[in-house]
Amino acid sequence: MQLTLHMRTHTGEKPFQCLDCGRTFATSAARNVHLKSHSDNRPFPCSTCGKAFKMKDKLKRHMLIHSGEKPFRCSKCDMTFAEPGAVTSHMRVHSNERRYLCDICGNSFKTSSYLTFHCKKHSRDKRVQQKKRKNKNRITSWGYDSVKGISSVGVSTTSPVPIIPGKH
Repeated sequence: MQLTLHMRTHTGEKPFQCLDCGRTFATSAARNVHLKSHSDNRPFPCSTCGKAFKMKDKLKRHMLIHSGEKPFRCSKCDMTFAEPGAVTSHMRVHSNERRYLCDICGNSFKTSSYLTFHCKKHSRDKRVQQKKRKNKNRITSWGYDSVKGISSVGVSTTSPVPIIPGKH
């Protein structure tokens, strides 16, 4: 029996299927653990904040939030994390892999948070362009008619038209 289970790690055989979602597993025990994810039963409450979990290991990991403990360490820079997945994400900072691509300008980034920060620049630029279009026919604060070519930094692209007091 143990050899059969071990061989499944090499063959990829997963004969046990979840009837709720179709996901397959190498062992019935693994499928049974997975079945808890479809249940609303949360028998493991946090004694500090009351949040409840479906599995005891999830509660144990959650408790790190309250203790401040960060047992997972980056092997490159010694930063510590409460979650093992956070270390995995953090490791991208140390690599040259840039798998997050901006679909507006084509720049690529190491982390999704870097991409998100970058994309805010595009939305800020878009708001500036919209504001320029909205203010196209207004008089600028530099005293020249913006329709005649005053740019956003107050430099004329054509000859400036002075504002004559009382004539606008």
